Amino acid sequence: MTQGSRIIRKLRFSRRYLNSSGSSSSILRCSRAPVFARSHNSGTISTSSPKGTCSNFSDAFSEENKDRLVRQLGRMRIPKSLVARCSEEAAVFVPFCLVNSIPSLLFTLRSSQLNSHRGEVSFPGGKRDPEDNSMVDTAVREMEEELGLERSRVQVWAQMPAFPDRVGKTAVTPVIGFLGEIDLNSLKLNPEEVESVFTLSLAHLCSPQNHGYTKFTSQAVYPLFLNGPHKIWGLTAIVLEQVLLITVPESFQKQFFRPVNKTLYTASMKESGKKESD
Repeated sequence: MTQGSRIIRKLRFSRRYLNSSGSSSSILRCSRAPVFARSHNSGTISTSSPKGTCSNFSDAFSEENKDRLVRQLGRMRIPKSLVARCSEEAAVFVPFCLVNSIPSLLFTLRSSQLNSHRGEVSFPGGKRDPEDNSMVDTAVREMEEELGLERSRVQVWAQMPAFPDRVGKTAVTPVIGFLGEIDLNSLKLNPEEVESVFTLSLAHLCSPQNHGYTKFTSQAVYPLFLNGPHKIWGLTAIVLEQVLLITVPESFQKQFFRPVNKTLYTASMKESGKKESD
């Protein structure tokens, strides 16, 4: 079993994964639509809410919802055994923001100059420095270095439990916060670390057209977010899914169709008429 599949099987807030067999890679989504085809970059960022898919997100960043999110995170547990073997620490900042008053999340595309994970979508973040007093300090410092944002405009909401990276070497702590209204053109990107940035609205992320699961083996099912400028996968997608489940459960969790055996899984595949590798 891979490190990523161990994370998924252990997460207390994700109980929607498939229980089916098969070794080919495929992407599954809700019953109202067939299986995803392979994604291509659209080159367009949509911050409007797709019709008929999600409710009003205007209260997503309210104090009441923020307090509920903090309480939920306080009950979230990642088994210590998952990060016990990690020899390094890192943190990422999950940046809620407003884009033209639309509740959104900000993502970075890692620079092609980096030694690892080059060209992948991520949240701002990096390894902990000896001078950092906490993982929150690490996340905020890294975001400041990558995006040129002043710390004074960053509102830290809560810290999630640490997740192991895909090879089990680094324990990554997500820190959730709010940046307020954001203008991407005003950011001063560090070209050595960040190729570009983009935002996706909560409505876009919650739309069943834009997310699903990649199934590699019977024990490895991973979340995947599509139809933005870039595909979101890996640990970033795992963290993103948990954040959405807690922040907008009414709009996100109810979107999913959950086959519970091979028969239902096969029926879902037949509905799409094809199988595509990720």
